[in-house]
Amino acid sequence: MLKFGIGLVPFEECEVSVKYSIKAEKAGINYVFISDHLQGRNIFICLTAIALKTDKILIGPGITNPYYVHPITTAQILSSLDELAPGRLVCGLGAGDSTNLKRVGIKQEKPVAAVKEASQIIRSSLSDGPVNIDGKIFKISDQNFSFPKSNRIPILIGAQGERMLNLAGEVGDGVIINAADSFECELGIKSVRQGAELVGKNLDKFEFAAAMPFSVARKSEEAVKRVLGSAALIAAGSPDSLLERHGISLEDRDNVRKALLENDYDSLTKSVSTEMVNSLTIAGTPEYCIERIISLYKSGISLIVLSAPLGPDPEKAIDIISQEIMPQFD
Repeated sequence: MLKFGIGLVPFEECEVSVKYSIKAEKAGINYVFISDHLQGRNIFICLTAIALKTDKILIGPGITNPYYVHPITTAQILSSLDELAPGRLVCGLGAGDSTNLKRVGIKQEKPVAAVKEASQIIRSSLSDGPVNIDGKIFKISDQNFSFPKSNRIPILIGAQGERMLNLAGEVGDGVIINAADSFECELGIKSVRQGAELVGKNLDKFEFAAAMPFSVARKSEEAVKRVLGSAALIAAGSPDSLLERHGISLEDRDNVRKALLENDYDSLTKSVSTEMVNSLTIAGTPEYCIERIISLYKSGISLIVLSAPLGPDPEKAIDIISQEIMPQFD
């Protein structure tokens, strides 16, 4: 059975994320992820609030990165959260956004190595015994950490690009593929399997997740308006090869980049093409969204993470997800 999660962005007060999470749990949604942004609230504070107000929904960063927060600190936070929500933690881990990292003077150095080493550090520090790593990014020699050890917390590698997808198959308990298109998911799953084969890893219990900006409403145009900014951000950071596969012109991509640099939101939304919305997001009526999700499920995806904005009215969107979309996959 296909699992569902929602992805929140903590731009509003933590209590808003808590409200949506409580509603999602009551609706039978399996996961709540909160993405790690420099803008907005600290995701781990929001996750703490969610942990205290929910009982069964799985929660975690979706995703955090080893550049903002040292992996030891991430493990310490996860261990502490596991005391509040035992058995409900999952960690989405990726390389972060290079543009935002640059804004605070952080170089995204060797991202594949950084994520691989971070996953090793988090796992080692949550288990018994010392942490030892002599990596390209992190070096820790025979250190024991006294924070509470936790049951094994799954690590889902946020991945886009063949090398990171290979790594997810090699070291992850799952992958979060940043894609809204079934063909991109098929390519991603293939790369994950190749990485697993290199280390002789069995993927029977592996979680293949796809995450994308999502917006659902009774009127398609209202849903689409809500994802224009997200589509622009994804298009601006996507490789030429991906854009070309989906008929997105590089000229349109360059116009979006220019508008982003100039903080010109009006020009930004006008520069977003129909191809960007259709290829990089899922936005429209419930019927349209169901068709798109069916195609992702058929590609091999086991978990759909429907990420912000969710819709013009996020609470109504959660109702539509639970009452109209999820029953199609029972």
